[in-house]
Amino acid sequence: MNRDELHTAFKVELDKNSMSVSYGGCPSFIDSEIDYWINKGYYNLLMQKFTGGTSNQVKFEGDIKRMADFERLVRTDKNLSLIKDSSTNAASLQNLLNRENNNRGRMFYVSSVFHWTKDGVNHSATVKLLDHTQIKNFIKTDSNLPWIDNPVGVIENNNLIIYYDPVSMQGDTYTLDLTYIKHPCLVTNLPSDLALSELPD
Repeated sequence: MNRDELHTAFKVELDKNSMSVSYGGCPSFIDSEIDYWINKGYYNLLMQKFTGGTSNQVKFEGDIKRMADFERLVRTDKNLSLIKDSSTNAASLQNLLNRENNNRGRMFYVSSVFHWTKDGVNHSATVKLLDHTQIKNFIKTDSNLPWIDNPVGVIENNNLIIYYDPVSMQGDTYTLDLTYIKHPCLVTNLPSDLALSELPD
């Protein structure tokens, strides 16, 4: 559906009410107000489908239908530079949401692959996302030298902080491949004749 068709559908289904009869039965919302409500509904739908808040409770990539729902919004940014914390076994990706790019940035974190180079040899491992309580066991301190089979990460203050094994994953450089759901194009920014093609109808 293009923007004009979305406006028509909104007016037919939601803007024909008894109050408008006194104005000749004409829709009473202006285009910018209609865009607001369509954008809000669009985001609510995306969040429900991603978290499994729909009637069938299927989350992102939970079945073939959900995969098709998001296929045009999934992106992977490769070789993102990580900043190493010299005091512990952490490397962080700053500005995780990257709001100034990719049509207002990244909406949801999906997965990531941690890369490190040691003595000219490249290595990689998938990152497991944990909560702040769990992550404490993986932080290198004066009294804790953790063994980490796969790197673990936590999201904090628009940063993705990754904790890696301080012995086997010690490297010269660290990078990340980040897979995420991008923000969709807003109806407001859509030319009237261009279809809203990032989600199935």
